[in-house]
Amino acid sequence: MEQRSSAAPSLQSLVALGWERPDANRLFQYFPRNYYRFHFITSGTGYYQTMDETIQLSEGEGFFIFPGETPNLFPNAKSPWEYFWVAVRGSKIGALIQSSGFSRIAPAFRSTEDMDFMRRILADMCATSISPHSADSEFSLCLDAFFKSIEPYSLKKHKNSPYFEQCLNYINHNYASQIRVQDIANFVNIDRTYLYKMFKRNIGLSPQVYLLNYRIDRACELLRTTDKSVSEVAYSVGFQDYSNFSRQFKARCLKSPTAYRKNVRGKT
Repeated sequence: MEQRSSAAPSLQSLVALGWERPDANRLFQYFPRNYYRFHFITSGTGYYQTMDETIQLSEGEGFFIFPGETPNLFPNAKSPWEYFWVAVRGSKIGALIQSSGFSRIAPAFRSTEDMDFMRRILADMCATSISPHSADSEFSLCLDAFFKSIEPYSLKKHKNSPYFEQCLNYINHNYASQIRVQDIANFVNIDRTYLYKMFKRNIGLSPQVYLLNYRIDRACELLRTTDKSVSEVAYSVGFQDYSNFSRQFKARCLKSPTAYRKNVRGKT
């Protein structure tokens, strides 16, 4: 569900807002935008992931996405999150985020009020976005109320075991090669059953799905930022079979690699 604003740009203006419950079996690839976006989790659990860290977040918590950033967002398979999101552009929102203690390296927050109070603030935001008589000042009041009800929350970074960290690092450095799940297990000297349980416990995904998602995410980055052909991109992220790459890409991004490139370049 998404509501867009037709308001003219100002020091602070609403771009869009909405509510989502993402599919736990699909990679959510976030496109780079030229505005700020914040997500507030209304139920369940999920993960905000960059190349440097994975942050586990639950009901009453959330995160900011800064202009130009492309984090991975994925729900916990057992308890998938639902979240309300708001996209805002303008100089005032950037200053408000910074003055509240948030940054690109500290994007997470938690609410200091109960969920009923937070839902009322979010409902007010929705009301001001659809009312033909609403002014930017009314949305700003809702936004100020929201910021007064949250605080930085960097303590709940997902604590991974040393084995799991080694697995993630191994994938990060070797995904472009023809590595398999067994290679990951061999690298940390554990059996595949333990490897599977460790991945499911830490991020709710099997190592095979995580590796596929990681490769597709890197493929998305290459499609966005380079002029490599689609087949070159496939080989660059560890796929030998182009048809398999195309099939896996479409299953996770709901469009072909060619359509993805055309779509994302049309948004930049």
